[in-house]
Amino acid sequence: MKLFARFRRPLWEHPETLRRAEAVRSETAPELVRLLPQIAASDSAAEVRRAAIARIDSADTLLGLLPAEKDSGCREAILGRVRARLLDAKVPAAERQQLASHSALPAELAETMAESAPEPELREAAVLRLNKPGLLQRRCLKDPDPALRLRLLERISDEATLDRIAEAARGQDKALSRRAREKADALKLARGDAGAINQRALQLGSAFDALARSLPTDADEQLASLETEVEQLAPRLDAALLRRLQGHAASARAAVNALKTAHLPKPEPQPAALEAALIEAGAVDEAATAAATVAAEPADDAVGEASAADTARVTPVDADGAANPANDTITVTPAPAAAAQPPDEALREALRQGLAGVEDQRLGIAKPALEAARARLAAGVKPTPGQRDKLRELEAGVADMERWQRWAGNKVRARLCDEVEALIGSGLHPDAVANRVKELQDEWAKVEAAEPDHGEHATGIGKRFRALCHRALAPARPYFEQRRALRSQKASEIDAAIAALATDIEQAPDDLKPLRERVVAALRQLDEVEPRARAALGKRLRAQLDQLDALRDARNQAAVEGKQALLERLRFAARGDATQAINVAKAIQQEWRTAPRADRKTEDRLWAELRGIVDPLFEAARAGAQARTEALAAVEAERRGLVEAVQALAQAEDLGQIDAQLAELEARWQAQQPQLEEAAGDARPGRNPRDRSQPERGERGDRQDRRPRPPRAAEGSLEREFEKAVERLRAAQKTQREARAKQSLQSLLDAALDPSKEEALGESERRELSTARSRDVSGESREDALIGLELDAGIDSPADAAARRRELQMQRLAERMGSGSARPDARAALLAWAAHAPQADAAQNARAARALNALLG
Repeated sequence: MKLFARFRRPLWEHPETLRRAEAVRSETAPELVRLLPQIAASDSAAEVRRAAIARIDSADTLLGLLPAEKDSGCREAILGRVRARLLDAKVPAAERQQLASHSALPAELAETMAESAPEPELREAAVLRLNKPGLLQRRCLKDPDPALRLRLLERISDEATLDRIAEAARGQDKALSRRAREKADALKLARGDAGAINQRALQLGSAFDALARSLPTDADEQLASLETEVEQLAPRLDAALLRRLQGHAASARAAVNALKTAHLPKPEPQPAALEAALIEAGAVDEAATAAATVAAEPADDAVGEASAADTARVTPVDADGAANPANDTITVTPAPAAAAQPPDEALREALRQGLAGVEDQRLGIAKPALEAARARLAAGVKPTPGQRDKLRELEAGVADMERWQRWAGNKVRARLCDEVEALIGSGLHPDAVANRVKELQDEWAKVEAAEPDHGEHATGIGKRFRALCHRALAPARPYFEQRRALRSQKASEIDAAIAALATDIEQAPDDLKPLRERVVAALRQLDEVEPRARAALGKRLRAQLDQLDALRDARNQAAVEGKQALLERLRFAARGDATQAINVAKAIQQEWRTAPRADRKTEDRLWAELRGIVDPLFEAARAGAQARTEALAAVEAERRGLVEAVQALAQAEDLGQIDAQLAELEARWQAQQPQLEEAAGDARPGRNPRDRSQPERGERGDRQDRRPRPPRAAEGSLEREFEKAVERLRAAQKTQREARAKQSLQSLLDAALDPSKEEALGESERRELSTARSRDVSGESREDALIGLELDAGIDSPADAAARRRELQMQRLAERMGSGSARPDARAALLAWAAHAPQADAAQNARAARALNALLG
């Protein structure tokens, strides 16, 4: 068969659609792989085209097939393959980028890529390609990449859309919500919206105050920018709001100018007597130190200590004494000499930091440094004259900065009071009023914390600030009370929902997803509950979520264990008989569909394990079935040849000589029957092949008790065709033999009546005729022989022989009834008359010829 295999057409060119589709689906020949695009484009059967499409990996080729494809199934297959290539992270990004820019890419695939592509760049390119406002807004809110969300937001210029995005992203992406609100406000400002203008004016006032407090290095540039914006808004602001805004601007400008002109006071000059006393005291200290050093050098410590004790101590006069004219001398009192102390490092570092803070105008550094220096002095550290000067300079600088801070703090307090007063009767939403009051109160608290000893003026303005806050919040209190009532009602509803959920969770229903959705919905409603009750309700809902997760995990574990048991059964079956393994695999697949499902990721992994076991089994079964089909086809082809051979035998001239050939063909046919039955039985899926080594079940019983089964009719067209061919051949043989026998009898009859025709007879027939003629018929009546021939032929005798005919007929009847002798055949009758023919006259021979011809038929 291998010799003819090379002349066959490949299976993907088979005329049958199913065979062609199976070949395209499973063959791996390089020629087929090369022809897949052509088959997908030009094959007449949609099933074959779908099989080819499923094996094409080139998305460019698939998109090229899409415009000409009319079958919906094939179009879906093309779209599915291209969609898989677009979303598969294993496909190179460059290829997917090129595919995203393909001109033939359908809009539905581009939208899928915009929502599910792994790379943000591909998602952005797809969104910009489609240019759908709804998709742009949806991806701006739901895209997982924050940077892409902001880039998409820059593409949106519709004011209403920006407001919706700002509101929807408020609890998810603060930066996106803030940017959307800024863009929306900018658009409203551009079209002259009064509410937006007033809101911007309040924001500018807050910006002026923040600038006055922080005083950054670029304060001039920021202040100039804010003043420019105020000038642009001035024509569209009412007079009261404009005056307030100009007041904030003036306060900020004053703070910036004060920073520029601020200076520290210089130390006042000391009297000359004090300076002389300090100089002389310093000289005495140096002489005492030198004497102590020399005294310590000679020999023993006692002498050194005595020398140090005798050293004179110099005490300078104070500033008041120096200023008194009566006291114009420096009093020097003897004192025990002490060893000179080095400068204190902590004091020196505190003074250095404090003076640096004064230089930089940073009270937060200078004041703690001053307190640290005073703490060192309180601890008994004696400063040097230079340190005393630095300490006086530091104290003066800190006092000056505190004075400026009190002035700025009072300005801030006044500005905060003005802002709170502006909220009274502003018509803003109560939440906006409350939030703004809370912001101003926080800012007031910061000012109070930075300046605790602010004086009586700050105390009075503090009372005014609290009164203004009370007046601003008074109109909003009914709203807050009503909201508090609604929130309490919502809390009761959520509490009842939690109780109902607890009852439902205890019942452990099969589907946990609705319960989880109810818990999540309740969690989302917690924003409508009072903050004091929100934490407790949220804790209970999260506990129910944990309970549902535990129940789900337990079910997932049970489902995993059940399906792993099925996999173990399948692995065990796969190690045994292949047919039995396939039956087990089919049964397990049915059980798999009805078994409990685990989570999707685990389910996919278990399904992959199942396919890893089942697919090789079915692949082997398909390969075996293919081999058996080919073997069956080969047997069928050989049997077809036997049928054709039997049909060819019918064309032979002498059918009597073909018995041996026909018997051989029949023997070959019967010899192939078991092989054909076995191949046909093995080709049926799901059936065990017959084990011919085991005895049949019928052989175990008593064969004599078994009733004979009727012969089974031939199955299949070839069997029927073979039997009909054999039957036709047998009939043709019989017809030919009968014709030849009749011809032989006719020749023998002619020779018996006319001796001149004996030359046409064969040798055996001449001997047979000669023997018949030589028979002694002297005792027989020729007339009786003629009447017997007429009786055998069933023809009438002459009228004069009617009586004799009846007698002979009765006699024959009696003989037949007595002895049961059969009717003589035509050949025996002819040979019997051959003995009478030479002595018979022409009339008798004519009667004999007529009777014999009638007998021969």
